[in-house]
Amino acid sequence: MAIYWCRFLDREGRVYAAEKLVCADLETAVETARGIIARGEGYGFEIWDQARRVHIEQPSPERTP
Repeated sequence: MAIYWCRFLDREGRVYAAEKLVCADLETAVETARGIIARGEGYGFEIWDQARRVHIEQPSPERTP
């Protein structure tokens, strides 16, 4: 298992929260973060592996709060 940090972004692209994700791989971490976003908790996210950003999904202007 790998430890990733997910930083959630508001509609302006600013980090407003972070959550540790313990997942088998990056793909699983991304799917987990997408599930959190789908519940209405944020507009975009970044996945970090230690000090390296490994994935980003920018805030979508179409999302409504």
